[in-house]
Amino acid sequence: MVYETTENIRKLVSKKDAGVYYLEFSSGKGYIGSSIELYTRLCGHLNSMRKGNHKSPLLQEEYNKCGFPNIKILLKEHVMNIMEITVREKENEYSKTVDTSLNNKEFHIIRR
Repeated sequence: MVYETTENIRKLVSKKDAGVYYLEFSSGKGYIGSSIELYTRLCGHLNSMRKGNHKSPLLQEEYNKCGFPNIKILLKEHVMNIMEITVREKENEYSKTVDTSLNNKEFHIIRR
């Protein structure tokens, strides 16, 4: 599934849903992540990039180049009430199949 706006995220993802997501920019670069609170995480990414203060300089730089209309949020795995360890395992599996050039170890350490 592709979510292009926070409004769509609010309609389709519950605050209790968990899963693995992929942020895909029009440049072809991407970022893969996971959360046990998809709604909060995805809206957080989009809102902080829009405000210009995302914690990841790589993501912010790519957003500044491509802009919001040129970013897609793809849910690779969408589940309800899953344990965090399972979500992280799924994230690692998907990271082997997509462009993760915007991922870096420092950003992955910053987890809520």
